[in-house]
Amino acid sequence: MVNSTTLAHLNTHMDHMSTVLSSYAGRDKAIRSLAFYLQLRSTSSSHHSKELLALAKQLSAARLVSRQFNHPGMLKACRQIWQAFDSGRIGDPLEFLTGAAVTGIYTVYGVVELLAWLSDAKLLSLNAARLYKWCLYLWLSALINGIIRQLRIIHRKGIEKSKEDIWTLIGLSCDFISGFNSVPHKFLWAGKLSMRQTAAFSLTASIIGFYKLCCFQPLPPLLKMHILVTGAAGFIGSHTVLELLNAGYTVLCIDNFANAISDEHGNAISLKRVAEITGKPVPFENVDVCDEAALEKVFSSNKFDGVIHLAALKAVGESVAKPLQYYSNNLVASLNLIQMCLKYNVKNFVFSSSATVYGPPAELPITEKSPTGQGITNPYGQTKYMMEQILIDVGKANPEWNVILLRYFNPVGAHKSGLIGEDPKGIPNNLMPYVSQVAIGKLPVLTIYGDQFDTVDGTGVRDYIHVVDLAKGHVKAFDRIKAVGSVGTEIYNLGTGVGYSVRQMVDALKKVSGRDIPVKIGVPRPGDVASVYCDPSLAHEKLGWRAENGLEEMCADLWNWQTKNPQGFSN
Repeated sequence: MVNSTTLAHLNTHMDHMSTVLSSYAGRDKAIRSLAFYLQLRSTSSSHHSKELLALAKQLSAARLVSRQFNHPGMLKACRQIWQAFDSGRIGDPLEFLTGAAVTGIYTVYGVVELLAWLSDAKLLSLNAARLYKWCLYLWLSALINGIIRQLRIIHRKGIEKSKEDIWTLIGLSCDFISGFNSVPHKFLWAGKLSMRQTAAFSLTASIIGFYKLCCFQPLPPLLKMHILVTGAAGFIGSHTVLELLNAGYTVLCIDNFANAISDEHGNAISLKRVAEITGKPVPFENVDVCDEAALEKVFSSNKFDGVIHLAALKAVGESVAKPLQYYSNNLVASLNLIQMCLKYNVKNFVFSSSATVYGPPAELPITEKSPTGQGITNPYGQTKYMMEQILIDVGKANPEWNVILLRYFNPVGAHKSGLIGEDPKGIPNNLMPYVSQVAIGKLPVLTIYGDQFDTVDGTGVRDYIHVVDLAKGHVKAFDRIKAVGSVGTEIYNLGTGVGYSVRQMVDALKKVSGRDIPVKIGVPRPGDVASVYCDPSLAHEKLGWRAENGLEEMCADLWNWQTKNPQGFSN
């Protein structure tokens, strides 16, 4: 029986090891390391040898149980299968099959480890053949799991460059060898290996395992990227900053309040609320990206790993009335930012593009391969298209750059806290903020522009996406850059893939709010088309991103924001 003093001493050791190791492997590795330490003590010294060996076995058993029956890998694999069926289609057959295989392997692995745990008490008395059999089961299950995991990585990346191929093969080799990690202590206990052999075995496996962690699952502090977010105080910007912080990124936010609200001290109210939600500081500077000198000061004072460029004038109708203002602002701001990135060696660039680059769709759903730049009806859409072309050319001229263009469809909703949401200056240009302001009484009536389109109820159909889902798309873009390293230039649609009509949106908000929303029918505006919705499957395949919120959540979160903030941030 281990006395309380010894237990307290060992617990202190374990807590210390857990703290040291938690950045890359957590308490599981700490328990394994401590168990091995106790084995060394019990073999090299007769003092407390029996109780230390007994405790080592207990710790090993605890490790096996905690490792297998709370295993996130098994849960993740199960979730992939569930999502495949939930979406109504299997999707990628190889992704589905490997997900199913991994689930099966984890299940078998868990059973084998449990049986090994139950056998630990009798392990010393096992004959050599039986012991080798147990170890072989454990090693094979770990090895098969590792191979499948690496095959899934190969498949997901699509391996386009030999460099990636080499690193993946190294990872596969690591899995072969690190599969031995669960074997040595069992050989030691059974007296089949000497202390030196076991120590060498475990040390080799541990070094390879640590090397693998550094190469393929780098330590969180080393992975933390510092991102510059332009237009950060706006609707999409504030939600994106929040999700970046939640994902462990650090940010510097800049905005000139063209589309955002400041307090009396010149601070961004939306970002102050983001800090309140996340409990993390949100650095902010009032900077106009069109001001080259001010922008250079930002770059010279900071080291950025990447940029998310959201800053732009964005009102479609206003862009028709003020085309020069839109071309000047949106293009100059973007060119300044690109020049600073080139000058200060910032090679990761995520751009806020728009579905307007497609113009009137020739066929639905819109994919990333659909024609762009044809029939664009407003200067706002033209500026987005022109910026895409510039960034594509910059990416070609600078192969080390990673450029991801995110084509938004129609963002709506708000954060579930009701602390941040869309607060347009003046009359809202977008449908749902207008509808919610009519519902709460700020505006008298909603005009529906046309009810004779070839749609379910005659009103225009669009692809609406919850702003939180959209924000998470930016995080996934940088996650991909971190994981792959070199992506070149990639383009993704961010939408739900489902279109809703104007009347359906109005009815959904009526249901959520319990308010009457008066409407009147107007004539269609120039350039209005019947339906626009996208195919977002590429983002799901490459980014691992999918919209999680439906129409009800969009409207519920929008109404929650509107009722808590009837005057917007001016409250």
